[in-house]
Amino acid sequence: MSGHRPILTPAETALLASIEDGFAPEDSVGRPLQSMTDRELQVVDALLGRRLCQVSPGWGDAWWVRLTERGRLRIREIDPSDPVS
Repeated sequence: MSGHRPILTPAETALLASIEDGFAPEDSVGRPLQSMTDRELQVVDALLGRRLCQVSPGWGDAWWVRLTERGRLRIREIDPSDPVS
């Protein structure tokens, strides 16, 4: 099963896209966890389990959801024309 990628749900795809802010990984801040709906938090939990995003402390004593490198690669697979850094 090498190369097999589990299919992303529409909600997972939308959340990954909303986390991507267009900045290089070292400059990316993602989205504040506190701004997300209960449904988005459920999706974040699923994405965390798949190692597509991470939650980190950040500016303003808030927790931020950011893409992992694996998450960035999945975004590229969804839309190869999107120049994700």
